[in-house]
Amino acid sequence: MSGFGITPPSISRRGFTLMIHLFLDDSGKESQPTNPWVCMAGYLADLEPLIALNGKWRQLLTLHGIREIHMKHLIPITGMYAGLGWDAAKRDGVVGDFVRAINETRMFGVGVAVQMSAWNKAKKDHPELSWGTVQQFCLERIIRRVIDQLHTAEIDDTLGSRLIVHR
Repeated sequence: MSGFGITPPSISRRGFTLMIHLFLDDSGKESQPTNPWVCMAGYLADLEPLIALNGKWRQLLTLHGIREIHMKHLIPITGMYAGLGWDAAKRDGVVGDFVRAINETRMFGVGVAVQMSAWNKAKKDHPELSWGTVQQFCLERIIRRVIDQLHTAEIDDTLGSRLIVHR
């Protein structure tokens, strides 16, 4: 999932349109029976901070001679990182650079975790419901919570009426 934007219709009370960008990653798969949890988390931000972060991110990738950050391979220094000659100290320094770039960006963290035993029981107990995947549930829950928070902030009564999802 690369992101989504919520674009409400014209907001007459405040006279602006709101676009929210959400970047997520998931961990755990419904198809893995030994997996006790499935999680989805990421960041929510306006466009301008994300443009700035993207520029910093590309500079850091170039500086460190890598094309992406993939923690599954970066932490054990395998895959694309294996041939770079890095040790744990170098890896930690690289991770620190990217963490600082994230911390310097005005964003809001979001996340959801689903306990797979409860998920599987609910699906078994209610087969008449259309469940989708656990990742879809996580995404929908995050979107719902974002909309709830915007309503709490009294941004707009009709928020969520237009939703664009990019995959």
